Formats: sequence, C-alpha cells, structure tokens
Amino acid sequence: MRNYSLSLSALLLLPLLLTACSRSGGSGGASDDTVAVVNGARITRNQFITLMEHRQTIRVDPNSIRPNGMATVPGSVGFQSIADLIRNQLVLQLAKDEGVAPTETDIQKELQYQITRKPDYLKLAMEQGFTKDAILDDLRIALAQERVITKGITVPDDEVDRYIKNNPTQFEEPKSAQLSYIVVASDEKKKQVDEQLNGKVSFSVVASQLSEAPGAKSNQGRFPETDFRKFSPTLQALVDRTLEGQSTDWIKEGNSWVKFFVEQKRAARAVPITPVLKEAVKRNMAMMRGQKGSDFERKLSKKVLSANVQLTNPRYQELWKKTIESAKANETR
Repeated sequence: MRNYSLSLSALLLLPLLLTACSRSGGSGGASDDTVAVVNGARITRNQFITLMEHRQTIRVDPNSIRPNGMATVPGSVGFQSIADLIRNQLVLQLAKDEGVAPTETDIQKELQYQITRKPDYLKLAMEQGFTKDAILDDLRIALAQERVITKGITVPDDEVDRYIKNNPTQFEEPKSAQLSYIVVASDEKKKQVDEQLNGKVSFSVVASQLSEAPGAKSNQGRFPETDFRKFSPTLQALVDRTLEGQSTDWIKEGNSWVKFFVEQKRAARAVPITPVLKEAVKRNMAMMRGQKGSDFERKLSKKVLSANVQLTNPRYQELWKKTIESAKANETR
C-alpha cells in the first residue's frame, strides 16, 4: 500500500478557508477538545469538524487518477484539513513576528469593508453554516497574510487613478443575459415542447415538465450562466438576435436539442468608481507588487519547518513528521 504524505510546497500554497483557526481558546498542552497544538496555540476539534463539513476541494495524487475518476488523496482528507489549520495558525504567528498582526479593531474594520463591497457578505456566509466568529477568523488569516506580503509597500492615490483610467474594461459589468432553456433528446419531444409553447403554456412550466436538463424540474429550466462572454459563439449569436420575452430556434448540442428563452438582456456598463472600489484596487496593486518581490513563502516555509506541532491523532502526527522530514531533506540537496 502506498503511503502518501503532504508536500511542504502544497502546504504553503493552500487557499485560505473559513476555518475558525485563530480563536484557539488559549495556549498550552492538549485536551480532549484539542486536535493539534502549534507552538503552544491550540486547534480544536470543533474547528477541524467545521472545516471538514464545509470543505469543497482536496488535493489528489495526479498519478493515481483512474478511468472511473477515483484518485488517491495524499495522507487523507482529514490530514489535509489538519494541515490547512496548522498552516493558517502559522500565518497568524508569522504576521505577529513581522509586527503586522491585525488587531480586533482591524478585523472589525475589515468586516465592514467587505460588507460595503458586498452588502450580503455576512448573511451569505452565515447561511452556509459559518458562525460570525469563524467569519472573523477567516478575515484575520487573510488580512494577516496580506499584511506580511505588502509590508513596506505604499501605492499612491494618483497611481490608482491612473490604473483605473488605463484599464476601463476591468471596471465594467460585462454584457449579460438571463436565460431559461429546454433540453430534449428526440424529435418527438421537440414536437411536444413546440405544441405546448404555441399553446401559450409558459416556457418555465414546459421546461419543468419536459426538459431533460439537470434540475429542470426544480429550477423551471433556469440556465446557470449569465455572463455573455462565457456563452458559446452559437449561443451568443442566438441571444443577440432574439428579443427579450422570446424563445430562440432549436440548436443541436451533441445528441440533444436545446431551445432558449431570453428573459432579460443587459449591455456592458461601467461600474461607479467609489472610494471602496479604489481601496480594493489599491490593495490589489499592493498585493501584486508584494508577491513579485515578497519572500512570504520562504518565511512561511521556515516557520513551518521550525514549528513545534503536536497532533493528538498518532497517524496524523506520523504523516506530519514525514512531511517535515521530506521537506528538510529536499532543502539540503
């Protein structure tokens, strides 16, 4: 049996996740509620379970992918989750080492900034099952990493204004269309659809009854994409020549036939250049500049390799030990 561990490079490149990592409930040794202790900071079982419940992506061994789509997960999904939590805790500790750790006031300001950018930011996250503390901790981790990367970098306001002026297409809402669609696999089904539509039955009702598209019954045939740029050239042409409130001709897609109904079309339009948008541009420019010259990964790698990590699961402890030993061996080559 092959025994896969998690490489250090994979650990350093982990995406930030809503993991409730920083509210560790103090420091010290392990307890029944502890799954890991990282340089004295506890990671709790609740944090681990929360991450596992909401995890949407995992890393797999590309050489193990089989024809049926199954693949081997390095270590295990559980170990990857523990590694995520350890990594995020070390990001927070690195920010403290660098003197740029965000304060509680900073986190509250960041939350308000995100809500200003997207008013339903907090509501949507909580609807997905995240607590407010978990959301704040995710902001803490993201802000800590950003501050380490952009430490010492200043982007003047006039540079931001110049960037916006020189890149107008980046500051517009793209052309879009709200569509419904019906998918059928036979000429007989096409005829049934056309008869009902000609009989003034609404497109959504016909879609929910006759369409063979996934989820058509529950979503009344709502097409999942609205960004015009992501439509196929054939669909773009169909939408362009079809008025709102009308359906398109049938088009052939593989072994099926598809008909669309154009509910709404909207041309591309410039977005208002608000102070919040300018702040987002400034921060993005600082991050891009920081990532080019930053030694963040080197610093985090050093932090990982020197960390005192204790895992209550013996198997995870062994996998972590092998990950670190392998990384140290690679450093000496």
